[in-house]
Amino acid sequence: MDASRFPATMSGRTMEADMTFSVVAIDLGKQSFHLHGVSSEGVVLSRKVSRAKFFAAVIELGPTNIAMEACPSAHYWGRRFIEAGYQVRLIHPRFVKPFVRGAKNDAIDAEAIFDAASRPTMRFVPVNQWLSKIFKPCTGFATAWFASERR
Repeated sequence: MDASRFPATMSGRTMEADMTFSVVAIDLGKQSFHLHGVSSEGVVLSRKVSRAKFFAAVIELGPTNIAMEACPSAHYWGRRFIEAGYQVRLIHPRFVKPFVRGAKNDAIDAEAIFDAASRPTMRFVPVNQWLSKIFKPCTGFATAWFASERR
């Protein structure tokens, strides 16, 4: 993202406490996560966070909406953030891909998720509850078994 379009960029964590973020986009990884957001003052947040500090870092920012690319770990983190009282938006990866600019890395992916979540016509994926993850593989088997019992 071209930083010249914004009046200021993040210079340290001291500025973050005074800012409010309406949307924080998160690119999920195995060991680290990348956060991207734009404050109401126009300051760009782009920060890499380790897995151990991730949840506390997002709670500290206090966004009203959290956007992530839909994947199994996004559903897990989405449930955690919903329990904490945040609104979670999951976006299917095929809707994020058109917003990726430049070479693929975590920061650019988080920025693309932010851009996609900011669109008024974006379609979001609902967060799966933990029971649906357990019973979803069983539905095909159960349907086939009950069909064979009826014959």
